[in-house]
Amino acid sequence: MMNRASRVIQVAKHEIALVRARRLPFWTAVTLGLVLGIAMVGGLTVQTAEAGIRDRYQSVVDRAWNEQPDRHPHRVAHYGFLAFRDRSPLAAFDPGVESYAGTSVFLEAHRQNLPNFGEARHATSMLRFGELSPALIFGVLVPLMILIVGHGTVSGERERGTLRLALAQGVGNGEFLAGKALGLAAVFGIVALPLLAVSLIVTAIVVDPGPFGQMWPRVLTLTGLYALYLASWVLVTVWVSNHAARSHGALGALLAYWVLTCIGLPRAVPALAGALHPSPTRAEYEAGIDGELSLMGDSHDPDDPFSGALRQEYLDRYGASSVEDLPVNWGGVVSAEGEALTTRVFVDAADRLSGVHRDQDRWATLAAFLSPYMALRGLSMRVAATDPSGMERFRADAEDFRFDMVQRLNHLHTTEILYEDDRAQRVEAEEWQRFPTFAARPPPLSQASFGEPLFGLALLFALGWPIVALRWAARGVARP
Repeated sequence: MMNRASRVIQVAKHEIALVRARRLPFWTAVTLGLVLGIAMVGGLTVQTAEAGIRDRYQSVVDRAWNEQPDRHPHRVAHYGFLAFRDRSPLAAFDPGVESYAGTSVFLEAHRQNLPNFGEARHATSMLRFGELSPALIFGVLVPLMILIVGHGTVSGERERGTLRLALAQGVGNGEFLAGKALGLAAVFGIVALPLLAVSLIVTAIVVDPGPFGQMWPRVLTLTGLYALYLASWVLVTVWVSNHAARSHGALGALLAYWVLTCIGLPRAVPALAGALHPSPTRAEYEAGIDGELSLMGDSHDPDDPFSGALRQEYLDRYGASSVEDLPVNWGGVVSAEGEALTTRVFVDAADRLSGVHRDQDRWATLAAFLSPYMALRGLSMRVAATDPSGMERFRADAEDFRFDMVQRLNHLHTTEILYEDDRAQRVEAEEWQRFPTFAARPPPLSQASFGEPLFGLALLFALGWPIVALRWAARGVARP
């Protein structure tokens, strides 16, 4: 007599044989392979083309900076620097918000500019319906294939009368459901998981990781996340099929669930969050900052009232009677202090804006418990370093670089330029070549995976509740 595991495997083999008889694995693999190939070619083409463009323009900017002639440091601070954001190496797999985030930011004195030139600004409106990417295929299209292939796993057996026969031969209710789920999982494990692994490995090999380091831990993490997600769809499909009297009823219920979780909620929740927590327009954001800056005085004017207390502090420190007697250039001191004050205004404004975005994102994390796709999407973008927090990290890194660059120039102004006849003096050109180059830092994998734990819990919930539901349903599966 077969033991329990043997009976589960026997049911699984029977399910695999049924699917193979309809040649569904072959056509599923062909369709999935073709669509995935198109997505990969398109993604890698965009990836390599944009990397080449950004590298070329960054080299132009770097060369222009290094080839500056002898100049006054404050003029160099206003000459500025253009920093480009490197596209994540895994953006060819999951582009995330790459197409909506700015690709470059101009760094200059007294101003914190926002990133510009997001690709979606220059694309057609069709882009906003979603880019065809491997992440979209495995997150939306493969679940659709699972429910189409598997909607009759139990209901079909009931319609054919073979369910009663299987149970009469000693197969338990739970064993039957477990075998059906195992068989359906095996079919798509054989078809989808190799294609998933290949798409991730090709992305990691073809795209130069550059400053983002080794991609293999991220590749393995993404493979595991998508495998769990697809497993949850297999379990849901078997559970719905078990409760449906007819296969067409199971298909209708599963399609409704798919539309709700993969299309409806991912579109509706961000719109709702934006209505409840509206973000200021760019004009409103910059107008608010300009209003705060106007109250601070003019850091270009050493005699401006805002610097009165600072002037007295320096006079007392050096025992001087006037700023002309100071051993440092008073104009440089005022510029450095003014830069620190204006930077705090910009940082505070950016923090307030980030707070609004966090309020919006909170709705997405909560909705992820209703939509497994939103849970997967949140985790996938984080691991691929294409999520909004990665774009915010670029902005923060660029601002840190800008502030350090400007304050270094202000230090040169303070120590290398005399206060008397200030504007007529210059610093040697070799000084500009000693400045560091800009390099963005990717978030560590640990932060990407656990930075928003609710997404992980939501994905586990999506896998856990069908298991519990199937165990409960095993008591009544023998409904003839």
